[in-house]
Amino acid sequence: MNRTSKRHPNPRGPWHEAWRPITLVLAAILAATEVAAAAAPDSPPEDSPFARAAEVSEAFKAVAAAASPSVARISGYTGGGAKVTGSGFVIDPRGYLLTNNHVVESAVSLVAEFSGGRIIPATLVGTDPLTDLAVIRIAAQDVPALRFAESSRVEVGEWVVAIGFPLGLDQTVTIGVISATNRQLNIVGTSVGRKGYEDFIQTDAAINRGNSGGPLLNLRGEVVGVNAAIVTQTGGSDGLGFAIPTNLASYIAGELIDKGRVIRAWLGIGLQDLTPALAASYGLDRVQHGALLTSVNPDEPAGRAGLLPEDILVSIDDQPVLNVEDLRNQVAMMQPGRKVLVELYRDGRRRTAEVVLAEMSSPSTLSRPVIDPSWGGRLGVRLEDLNEADLRSLGEMTGVLVAQLAPGRPGQLNGLNEGDIIVEVNGEPLRATRASYNRVSSAKWLFDFIEQATPGTILRLTLQRRVFDAAGRFAGYGRAFTAIEFQ
Repeated sequence: MNRTSKRHPNPRGPWHEAWRPITLVLAAILAATEVAAAAAPDSPPEDSPFARAAEVSEAFKAVAAAASPSVARISGYTGGGAKVTGSGFVIDPRGYLLTNNHVVESAVSLVAEFSGGRIIPATLVGTDPLTDLAVIRIAAQDVPALRFAESSRVEVGEWVVAIGFPLGLDQTVTIGVISATNRQLNIVGTSVGRKGYEDFIQTDAAINRGNSGGPLLNLRGEVVGVNAAIVTQTGGSDGLGFAIPTNLASYIAGELIDKGRVIRAWLGIGLQDLTPALAASYGLDRVQHGALLTSVNPDEPAGRAGLLPEDILVSIDDQPVLNVEDLRNQVAMMQPGRKVLVELYRDGRRRTAEVVLAEMSSPSTLSRPVIDPSWGGRLGVRLEDLNEADLRSLGEMTGVLVAQLAPGRPGQLNGLNEGDIIVEVNGEPLRATRASYNRVSSAKWLFDFIEQATPGTILRLTLQRRVFDAAGRFAGYGRAFTAIEFQ
């Protein structure tokens, strides 16, 4: 007799009996799961948290899909050849885009690159350094424009979507909430030595370098702000982004489109905020809002209307004055010559006065060249002949100096540098290539040759390029090459 069978009557061994209860439990669980799955609806109930979250997610996706075609990377070059980049968005179907002044203020050439890869040359319409806003225009009228929302209705906690081109990346969408409104950072206007106009919307939607000029949108797809600044200790997004509200941005954009500059009114007064202690000292309620006049120029609008130092302005044309910044922003969006009704407290008594606003002087800005798109021909290059002494020092018989490059044009984009000397075209010395043009300067011949090149032609240029040692000192010339394909 088998000793194993005698010891364990169950021929499948003792483990089978031990696992049998567990097997039955698992079978019951699987059966119950199948029944529950069969009875479960295809989607969560409409009033469940999952369904509500899915609705919010769909709203984000809809905003991104609708707004993305209108948002562009704005890039260009300064007069010194440095590249500038930021974001912008179409605000008018005639081809107008809104961006930040600090994105374009130093550029002499600009392009707008949309998410589909379409690149369109842009021209500067106008800038306003006192709000850090600018308008550019593209020669296209088939790009959809975004709508402005009433930014005064924005509420803290409201969902928002930021779209732009941060840190050299392609178009990027981030989300967050409105963290605060009416923020002042005292950073606008410093480039022209004037105090700017600030009323920032604060958001925790991720904003990084390159997002400047892009839109901040609500979940209806409307623009509530123009992304403009971050406060950071890391150099990147710390959840403290700031956007210019559209109530201000839309007014400035309209001025720049209509007039090319912003014309502002002013009162001609010095101001400070009315604190609770100051309000009480003048016999007013401690919660009274307003702005305290510290000085009044008798030859300016407020002085001519009879306003005096220590008057407390509380409203202008029936709009409450909350503080100094609120009053400055209100007046700055009014036109010179407008007659406004001012309410104020003087000696504890409420009074009114009519003031005819005057024009504020424009901030002084450095004039900067704007390169005509046709300047320098197809490559944006100014060429000059070299004299015999220069050619002998280079060991060359002929050569053409690259005297000037238009930033952002094909010459610079294909690797030419100012100061380069072109000595060969397609491997042939200039003197041989232009043998039949002996009476024409090499520079003139090469310029005409470039202008007459047919699309698809590839031009290889051999250059003598300046070389510098490790200390940055000029060390002579060395050979370099570049090839340009004509479009």
